[in-house]
Amino acid sequence: MAGVGGIADVGKDAKLDLNAVVTSIDVALASANKNVKEKIGGVSGEGADDPAKLAELQHAINSWSVMYNIRSTVVKSIKDVMMSILQKV
Repeated sequence: MAGVGGIADVGKDAKLDLNAVVTSIDVALASANKNVKEKIGGVSGEGADDPAKLAELQHAINSWSVMYNIRSTVVKSIKDVMMSILQKV
């Protein structure tokens, strides 16, 4: 059974691929970044006065911000775990 975000089969010998976790987050972040760029293009020119397009842009920016914060938190957590392991060796 394929896992999500780098997590293989859940069970006794389950493995976590940290690179796959970060890569899957990066893919989602790239998608959010592309969405923000598209929304910015939609509000240029005549779309600058359209409240619906501005709300869509704000939502896209908020989604990007959440994804970026998740990535930062995950990377920091991985770093902290690695440092903890190294200190105990």
